[in-house]
Amino acid sequence: MIYIEKMEELHTDIKPYRDYTDQLFALYKVLGMQSIDDFHAEPESRWDEKNFMSFFCDITRSKDRVHEFDESDFKIYDDFVVLSGDIKFCAGMLHYLYPFITKGHDLFSSTIIDRRYSMHVSFGYQSVYQFWDRIGDLLWHFFKTGLKKESIYTGRVLNNLNPIYKAMQEYKDLEAAFKSFNDFFDVRHGVVHDFSLGTQLYWERRAAFRDYEANVSLQTKLTEYREKLTACLPLCIEALGYALRLISRIESSKE
Repeated sequence: MIYIEKMEELHTDIKPYRDYTDQLFALYKVLGMQSIDDFHAEPESRWDEKNFMSFFCDITRSKDRVHEFDESDFKIYDDFVVLSGDIKFCAGMLHYLYPFITKGHDLFSSTIIDRRYSMHVSFGYQSVYQFWDRIGDLLWHFFKTGLKKESIYTGRVLNNLNPIYKAMQEYKDLEAAFKSFNDFFDVRHGVVHDFSLGTQLYWERRAAFRDYEANVSLQTKLTEYREKLTACLPLCIEALGYALRLISRIESSKE
């Protein structure tokens, strides 16, 4: 109870957070950033003149499943919505914070802004990995892969599909999209299994202290995190579209 009372004393004004949120949403608009939730209502030609939710569910409900869903397909859809929103948020935060991160080659210490920047890079890359992991899960439910549930990995699922499906353009588009994310998966692997990105960047900043060329290289990397995470948002959504269209090619007894 003491803890709660102290928290109430601290949280006397939510307006600064709402102002910050308004700024972030304005930034989304300027950058043209759209998550799946932004496609919820309006039909689009690339989704067969449907909104994305209808496009998703019409396919998942019209095909036989090799492995039944443990949850409602609405919940599976919602997870894609949430993860694409997380990617959007993290990418937006990188744009929001970037003008204020440390840039001088004669500056040694990392600031709180630097740490928040690296934190949102980590969150964003993890969300990208999760998004692709869910694509693998979705495919596993519809295709015979010989994989047990605990060994599902998107790359394995793709590798284990029947050659008939591998010859289809939808598969080729999906596989190419998956391979284009290899650098994301490498960064995420390092963050999870080696050192946090904040630690890595702090030590790189130390090495770049008063070294102009090393600092330029570091700044290039920081900029690329922002640009790559921003660019990957529509690519993730397109990849989910490829996966759904591949599922739609399955011959089903329901048809």
